[in-house]
Amino acid sequence: MEHVRKSNRTEAKVVLNDVAQRLQRCFTAYSAYNNDACTVAGAISDGNTIDSEHGYYSIAGVLTPTTFVLTATAVSGSPQAGDKRCKTLSLDQAGKRDATGSNITECW
Repeated sequence: MEHVRKSNRTEAKVVLNDVAQRLQRCFTAYSAYNNDACTVAGAISDGNTIDSEHGYYSIAGVLTPTTFVLTATAVSGSPQAGDKRCKTLSLDQAGKRDATGSNITECW
């Protein structure tokens, strides 16, 4: 099962990178990550989330005009919910990758 979970983490990484790229485009266009005209900002802030393709992860964000932190959290009931090694994965505007869990060195 651990091998399957490791493979499924790719889904979180793909969505995190996609949302980060979309936020970078918003910053280029509006000089702020959290501008109201940036639809992806509204989709991941104020308690809103974006689900990954197969529903294994839910992506949330904390945004300011000049920073963001995106967090992928395993969805309850999905195969990833039992992933103790990498409970969450995160990515910020500087490209810094982080994780929580018992073996975070293998998460990214």
